[in-house]
Amino acid sequence: MIAPYQLKMGALTASLLIAAALGACQPAAAEENTQPVFRFAPANGTTWTEESTSRRTLLAAGLDPDEETLKVRIRYSVTRSDTGYVVVADPSGFEMTRAGKPVADPVQQVVNTTRVTYRLDMEGRLQSIEGYGSVLDAALRVAPKEMARSLPATLGEKVLQEKETSAWRARIGDAIGLPAEPGTGWVSEGVTPLPDGRQARYYVVTVFTGWHQQGDRKLARLKFTFGTDTGKLQAQANDLARDTVRLRLRPRPVSEVPGFSISGSGERLVDPETMIVHSEKSSRTIQIPLRGPKGQEMPVVLQETRETRLVAGPSEEQK
Repeated sequence: MIAPYQLKMGALTASLLIAAALGACQPAAAEENTQPVFRFAPANGTTWTEESTSRRTLLAAGLDPDEETLKVRIRYSVTRSDTGYVVVADPSGFEMTRAGKPVADPVQQVVNTTRVTYRLDMEGRLQSIEGYGSVLDAALRVAPKEMARSLPATLGEKVLQEKETSAWRARIGDAIGLPAEPGTGWVSEGVTPLPDGRQARYYVVTVFTGWHQQGDRKLARLKFTFGTDTGKLQAQANDLARDTVRLRLRPRPVSEVPGFSISGSGERLVDPETMIVHSEKSSRTIQIPLRGPKGQEMPVVLQETRETRLVAGPSEEQK
């Protein structure tokens, strides 16, 4: 559930191109006195509504800064069966402004109003994502002609599935089964599809830094940071915790894309019993290598802040 930009050069618009490239268990019974772990175990029928506000500024040589704000509201529902879970993400609201004024962006509308279904096993591990099959065709019907040729690289079904799979794992899936205690850390892999068909990959380092009491809920405070340097992962984790962290998961080395870089950090509050995210804030700066109309490299910098909060739920309905 992630987004398209335009490159304002000739007929292109980088804000549409980059946004397209960018743009979210019931374990076996544990023995008594075992260490608590993160687990995906919301009750059957659980629902919640999440509102996300993203503010983005696009910087490119020779162009005025392009600022836009996207607000998306999504209702999630969980169905549990003997074989696992089905989580449905159903967008219920979308607003976009550019330079402070409401705008109609038909490609963004397609991407941000697509209903997505996540199928999980009994432990809450992601098995498949459905719903992206019609996105590309719908976007091509409404996209400007000069933008259409880049859309298969950023809005193809497999591209979106891979991107959303990495986002789900970084935010939820990679924590499942790890100790739910301060000092636990892990490394996930993120991916950003580029308009030229390349896949820019990076690391997301996450550390459990402490507990947060919110009403009658005890939430885990998770801090995270982005980067591409394998040699700095341990130092990044230690900086988040202000202590030495034992990283439980390490992904494969990522292949560098010349000209691509990412930096930034964030924090989320998550219920370790259900993996429902109650709030999240992040900021990041991404440099993306694009090509101009004459084939020249055109580095574009995207500055993004995102804030997510629950506006309803979670509510449980046993069925």
